[in-house]
Amino acid sequence: CTVLENIYVNAANLYFTSVDGVLYSTDAKMLVKYPVGRIGAFDMTGEIFASTVGIGANAFTNAVGLNQIVLPGSLMVIDSAAFTNCTKLNTVEFTGKVPPVLMVVGIFDTSVEEFKMVIPTDDSAVVTAYLCAYNFGEYEPYIDLNGNAAPSADTPRNQVSLENLN
Repeated sequence: CTVLENIYVNAANLYFTSVDGVLYSTDAKMLVKYPVGRIGAFDMTGEIFASTVGIGANAFTNAVGLNQIVLPGSLMVIDSAAFTNCTKLNTVEFTGKVPPVLMVVGIFDTSVEEFKMVIPTDDSAVVTAYLCAYNFGEYEPYIDLNGNAAPSADTPRNQVSLENLN
């Protein structure tokens, strides 16, 4: 259903709950399904999303109106195909000091016009952790270091310049 903007669950449901119209596991730790009819940005840094540790397979599939997502610092894993066919998602912002595990390559569609990833840059060790994290390597050319140009694909990861970071 391409116009679905909210998913609500009966409070007596044993398996799922709704957090701000988004389908979650009962314990609100795993985002199961984002309503595909929503348009614009989705900011998960608020208190109601603070317990999110995972994004399930196909959770955002076909969310063609989603153009930006800000992921919570609590996020630990993004499952396969989580963002399939998100044809307008051009900004993915990570806020955690520890990068989440990306279960497969190709979770994000880098062919979207002006695609970029934003990572925390207040600590060079955090930047290095992201640049070296499992399955983040393919996104290195798209990582926005707080407005600075991303390192070139030819720059070895251990030689990324962090001088201009704030």
